[in-house]
Amino acid sequence: MHANATTPILLLCCGLTLAANAHAQSLPTVDDFATGPAMVSLTGGDSTTKQTGSHILGGSRLTQLVFSANPFHQITEMRIHKGDSQTAPSALIFSEGFQSSFMFNLQYGTANQSLHADLTPYNRFRLHFFGIAGTLNFNIEAYTGTTYSQWSCNLNPASGPILVDFPFADAGGSGANLAAIDQLNFIFQAAGDAVETGLTEIEFVPASAPPGDVTC
Repeated sequence: MHANATTPILLLCCGLTLAANAHAQSLPTVDDFATGPAMVSLTGGDSTTKQTGSHILGGSRLTQLVFSANPFHQITEMRIHKGDSQTAPSALIFSEGFQSSFMFNLQYGTANQSLHADLTPYNRFRLHFFGIAGTLNFNIEAYTGTTYSQWSCNLNPASGPILVDFPFADAGGSGANLAAIDQLNFIFQAAGDAVETGLTEIEFVPASAPPGDVTC
C-alpha cells in the first residue's frame, strides 16, 4: 500500500496550550493510551479536549473532533479506553456515524510549547491498530515551526491487529527538520463508508526493526 497525495491539512495550532515539558521526552513511544479514560460523543459541531499523563510524548495529548456534515444526525464517538484485559487493551477507540463527514486529530506539542523531539535515530512511524472497519484515510503531520512534512494513506479494513509503518523518507510537504520536531498530528478521516477503529500505540521505529504488516 502506498501513500496517497492529499491537500495538506495543516493543523498547526499555535494558540492552543499543552502542558508539555520541552525537555522530558518518552521516545520512542508517542502514546500507548495508558492515560485515560476519556470520551467525546457528538452529532455535530466540534470538540477539543486535553489529557496530561505518562506514556505521552511531551506529557499531553490534544484531541480534536470536527464535523463538516452529518445529514442523519448520527453519533460519532471517540473514547480513550483504559485497558482491563488482553482482549481489551488500552486504546483509542473511534466510531463514525453513518454518512457523517469529520476530521479527528491527535495532537502532540505546539509551536509555542515544542516537543523538541529528535527523530533522527528512527526511520518511520509505526501505528498499532487493533482492527479497522471501513476504509480509513490516515494522515501524519510533523512540524518544525511552520515548515511541515506529511504522510497520507488509505488503510483497508483489518479484522484483527495490524502494524502500519509510515517511512520518514516518503514524506510530502515542505520538509520539517526531523532533528527538531515541534508538533505532531495524527489525523483520522473516512475514505468512504463509516469507519470504526482501535489504535493501541503510536511509536517511532529504527531502521533495524522488522517491517510492519503494511507500509504506506
